[in-house]
Amino acid sequence: MIPLQTVALLSMFLPPVAAAAPARTAEALWTEGEHYFEQFGSQRVDPPPGASGGQCLGSNWGGAKGHFVVYRFCLDAPLDQCIVAFRAARQAEPESRFALSLDDRHAADVVFPPTGGWGHGADGEWRCVQVALGDLSAGWHTLRLESLADKGNTNLDGFFLAVAPFDPPNKREEIEKAPKLKLRRRDRGGLVDENLKIDDFAPVAEDWYYPPEEPQERKTLEVPALLRWRGETAALRHAETGEERTVSVGGSAWGWLAVARTDTPRALVLEKRFRYWGVFVYLDGKGVVAEIRKAVGELAGIARPLQRYPAGYMNWVENSAADVLGDRVLAQGEPSYQHVAGWLPDLILQPYLARGRSPTAPKRLTGRSQRAANPRDSRRPVGPGSGGVRRPSPSTHVAGWLPDLTGYTFLATRDMKQKLALDADGTLGYLPAGYGAKRIEKPLFDPGRHFAGLHATQAKRGLLGGFLPATDYGFFDEESKRGWEQLAFATPAGAFVGVRSEGGWKAFALDPPNELPTPAPLFEALLSLHREWTRFAKSALQAELPERRLVDSSLAGLVRTRITYAGDRPKYGLGTYAGNEHDAFPPTTLGAVEAELEWGLLDEARGDLECYLHNLVKPDGTFDYYGPAVSEYGMMLERVVRFVRYSQDRDWLARERNVVDRICEHLLSLRRASLARTDVTPGTRGLLFGSPEADTRDKVAYYYSGSMWAWRGLVEWGRLLSETEQSRARGKRLLNEAAALREDLVRSLEECTVEGDPEFLPPYPGIGEPFQSMVQDQLASYTNYRYWLEMLSADFLSPEQATALVEYRRRHQGECLGLTRFMGRLDDWPYANYARGLLTLDRIEHYQLGYYGHLTTHQMRGTFSDFEQVDIHDVAERTYRADYCVPAQLTIPLLTRWLLVFEERAADRLWLGKAAPRRWFAPGQRWSVKAAPTRWGRVSFEVEATEKRVTVRLTPPERKAEMILLRVPPPPAGRFLRAAVNGKPAEWDEARAVVVLRRQTAPCEVVVER
Repeated sequence: MIPLQTVALLSMFLPPVAAAAPARTAEALWTEGEHYFEQFGSQRVDPPPGASGGQCLGSNWGGAKGHFVVYRFCLDAPLDQCIVAFRAARQAEPESRFALSLDDRHAADVVFPPTGGWGHGADGEWRCVQVALGDLSAGWHTLRLESLADKGNTNLDGFFLAVAPFDPPNKREEIEKAPKLKLRRRDRGGLVDENLKIDDFAPVAEDWYYPPEEPQERKTLEVPALLRWRGETAALRHAETGEERTVSVGGSAWGWLAVARTDTPRALVLEKRFRYWGVFVYLDGKGVVAEIRKAVGELAGIARPLQRYPAGYMNWVENSAADVLGDRVLAQGEPSYQHVAGWLPDLILQPYLARGRSPTAPKRLTGRSQRAANPRDSRRPVGPGSGGVRRPSPSTHVAGWLPDLTGYTFLATRDMKQKLALDADGTLGYLPAGYGAKRIEKPLFDPGRHFAGLHATQAKRGLLGGFLPATDYGFFDEESKRGWEQLAFATPAGAFVGVRSEGGWKAFALDPPNELPTPAPLFEALLSLHREWTRFAKSALQAELPERRLVDSSLAGLVRTRITYAGDRPKYGLGTYAGNEHDAFPPTTLGAVEAELEWGLLDEARGDLECYLHNLVKPDGTFDYYGPAVSEYGMMLERVVRFVRYSQDRDWLARERNVVDRICEHLLSLRRASLARTDVTPGTRGLLFGSPEADTRDKVAYYYSGSMWAWRGLVEWGRLLSETEQSRARGKRLLNEAAALREDLVRSLEECTVEGDPEFLPPYPGIGEPFQSMVQDQLASYTNYRYWLEMLSADFLSPEQATALVEYRRRHQGECLGLTRFMGRLDDWPYANYARGLLTLDRIEHYQLGYYGHLTTHQMRGTFSDFEQVDIHDVAERTYRADYCVPAQLTIPLLTRWLLVFEERAADRLWLGKAAPRRWFAPGQRWSVKAAPTRWGRVSFEVEATEKRVTVRLTPPERKAEMILLRVPPPPAGRFLRAAVNGKPAEWDEARAVVVLRRQTAPCEVVVER
């Protein structure tokens, strides 16, 4: 039935017509609201489950007068007596009003009435409003809607073009069957090349942050010696020639700039700038006190050529069933940073547009966007206004307005409760509370006050030292050929900003902001910061790899986790995620403990476990959180067991045994409740009933992810208890219970798996129809982003079942560049579960694709800042959509560790270099891993490659593993033929390129020859 408001509106424009049968849906042409040519006002695509395609134009669109959207469409034939039918949702009173124009002429004022919701609930929250357009000719047309008042927030699912009379469908599945209008979508920022064809597009991106010139330039670094001080002047001696010179702050010698003199310690700080990177060196009379790498070198080196994309590129990426980008990368050969980074832009505007120079910059920059009530209280709120922000005034931000948002990072110490956020334009302050995309509202430091005459068109954003919680940003104005560099960090003594322009370095303290008389306090605080986190890094696993980025990004993730926490208290992330109610969210602690164990940070892992076990587990063994998943209890048992095996701390186990047993008993109680139920449906007998995830805590069912991880937790806890006399009986009972649960799971999967090619493994019993798309609705999206991933990581599925799950996901819009699609975005915080499954299946290049995909596409490339959700679309404005969070930040540390050292759970096997890239074994390469913890003890190895052989010097763990598997892939041309251990023939699996060492405990040398 057409709503009364629609009837009233139609009567204004339509002449009386004879009664006729309503037009069929197939006769109408549909356009998705989010497939616009241009828009202003929306902060991001909104994902209502009932919207066509699971997305709509929303998130504050219409919240201010002047918000608009433009669609460019083409008709193959004329359309007489045409109407447009907009499908929209709006919760708030009164109605919203928009001016509708067609081909630059005003057609009507459109009124969208309140519908009772934002479209996230029932289909009844969506209404269709129809307007007569008259006769339309064949060819291209432009349709535009513009908000006529503030507070007109509207979710626009899309519109039909049809012939009157028309009875539009109001169910997502019916709308999605309708034929689509031919559209032209523009990727903004001048980054589209209309002459470039998608089939010819094969980008290779240069690594701007770790330039190939750096290794050779490092060899030319000749640090002078500091001979003596004479007042404020230092006498230096050249390392090679012995020449002596004197220098004071602001002066230079042999290409080194003297930037500061510190008192504690008494040292001279020198700076060396190469084109793409630089270095600070602290010198005293004994030599080099510290060396700190800089991401920014010469400011002119910031200017970079733009990556341009084919027309229609993002539509092709988003609408393809397969992972077309991942397939393209894999077709080129082994994934690498350079071969993955070019397919989607960084989470930063490219280029960094100057104020007023955007080719599509709307003139309306003065209106405030309006916030609307958050319609959900979950961790991932959604709906219009959930990310509402105030657009900064052009007069206060030197770099100009940025279209929508890009990405931020943050600065803190271990104990800071309120974190300092650093925006993309260098503004430093505190993030406002609220979910999703936002801007700093009350800056503590605004570069616009210091560089009012510059308009940065290019920017580079990195970290000092490669991994320190200290940023190094550079900005460059191509027109004036001028720019500035900006350092920022926080220490227990306070937060600091350093700024370099033509006049040298200036220093500022923050909160309250004030300029310091000299840069000395800045560099003294930086040295203190460097020492603290260098000690932290040295306590972890040590790796020297051919790609420095991998180690830096891993250490940065571990460091950022520590400063996210408030002391020992876990914090899920920033923004809304910093709220105290999220401290007990189990994946924060589960992810932190797992990464810390894998990197040998046992003290940190112990502290994080104790904090959770002592403070956030209730007497009945449940977690003190509003929506814990059943799987998380099994994961907690597994983390406890792994900590005990890595640390061999049985005294700790005795102290914590009681609380861990309570967690175990909770799982057993769920199992008993399931066995006692009489209303058993096919496939559910004995499976654990409960929540699968905090967001879907009300969607309780017999999820396989929960039961599989309960099985894994019972197995691990039972095995550990079985190893000691006092608890052996208890351990055996748990193992028997786990075996019975396994039988029920196997039986359920046999009954409920849907046949096909590949087979479809439902997330829980009772789903008879496979998902057509892994982003088709809420259940499919959550299955794709979490439920299936946890099923894989429990190591329960057979290889055939696991392969079917992976293939189904890949072929049904589940991946983009190997990463996880969630609705219309990427959501990778549980991705490590998936990556572990890929390694277990020996899908090495698929693993590498996801690894480099996450490095280049899900986190910021220079600061390694990681967000819960990020955009896929579009090439000019890719941004984060949900805030920074710890589990996402720990993806790269986990994947790096498993790339190097990987333990199988289901067998007594330890892999070394299982996913190491083939290019690391090319002649001339050397790399090493030291003191990597495993359940058998610490392992170290060093790899050296020459033209004829690869030599691996191995120090195995002290406790015997049944097998140590050393993967040595041959170069692209040629193959390895034989292997030897200490000069004697070794077991060599040529098909898998693996040397097999059985029960090896003594140090040895492994040689693999051509």
